[in-house]
Amino acid sequence: SISYNIRRGGSITIDRSNPREAITRIKAFTEYLNATKRAGCIFAEGTRSWDGQMKPFKKSGLLAMLKYMPDATVVPVVIDNFWKIGRYSMKPIPFGMKLSCTALPFISRDHSNEEIIQLAEEQIRAHLTPLNAL
Repeated sequence: SISYNIRRGGSITIDRSNPREAITRIKAFTEYLNATKRAGCIFAEGTRSWDGQMKPFKKSGLLAMLKYMPDATVVPVVIDNFWKIGRYSMKPIPFGMKLSCTALPFISRDHSNEEIIQLAEEQIRAHLTPLNAL
């Protein structure tokens, strides 16, 4: 159901081995979002962590989205424990796994795009640190 939704639900996938094409696809995605007044989401961590420790953000996609959507509201979102589902390539998917999704406070566009990315990463990391200590 996830791959069907990605293909049919207006999402895009990025080939990380082709950065030029990725930026072109992100630009087209932002044009679609701007035209339809919809929200977009980017998973800036890149490859999902296999141990629950957050990886540094990959900034290129975020910078492109921020550049092409200057009026968009930036809301960092934390998806916690998803790494536990995928740590064995989803074989098997653990039964009864508790996941949480938390929208954090929005980040003002008064900041530079680099600062917005840094603030988002800091907010998400600060939210995850106490959760990973449990």
